[in-house]
Amino acid sequence: MKRHLLLPLVIGLVALAPMVDTVHAGPGGSNGSSTDTGTSSAGSAAITPNDDLAVDASGAYTPIPPATIKPGKNDTGGGPTSAPPPYPAPGCPGAYGYVPHSPLPKTYTIYPSFTRNAQGAYDGHDAWYGYDVANAIPPGGNNTLTDDGYPASAANMAGHIIAVDVAVGPTTAWPASNVWWSQGTQGTLGPDITYTCDNGTITYGFGPTYLDGPAPA
Repeated sequence: MKRHLLLPLVIGLVALAPMVDTVHAGPGGSNGSSTDTGTSSAGSAAITPNDDLAVDASGAYTPIPPATIKPGKNDTGGGPTSAPPPYPAPGCPGAYGYVPHSPLPKTYTIYPSFTRNAQGAYDGHDAWYGYDVANAIPPGGNNTLTDDGYPASAANMAGHIIAVDVAVGPTTAWPASNVWWSQGTQGTLGPDITYTCDNGTITYGFGPTYLDGPAPA
């Protein structure tokens, strides 16, 4: 419905109801910006360029996730501890001293935090595993792709835990043919983002973000 068609109706409603609540586009106001921190289940409905509430084909509103998304679960390997690492990995991110990583590369699931950037994408962070990836969750996307395992996007992430797979193992056994995360192609080419530590003897790489169950309330 166009705005000029709504004007007579709005004038009539104002005359009948002098006090009404204001509905904002997002938790921070009409522009939807916010510094709130929450799970990806929080957020308000998205707004179209015509200032209408965005809906999908089934009529469901498209939510705007919070500006900062907290980890949905705890990482494998726990967190910093006073106990000596059972799998020494000098110079590596802390987690790699507490998870097995030999004789062949092993894969683990991590749950980073995410921060929305100026492009509408989300940057991912998990210092314990050395994960610091810009645009880890791309802007836009398809809000109907909500089953577990689908790649995460700004359109479908609301209400879901966001996970990332990380592989770590001896550099000499690293499978160069494996497909890891690529910022330019959302994981369809690789290996773009792999790292080495422990004087180059250990290699680790990250996969793309994906949906991994409903977000905690």
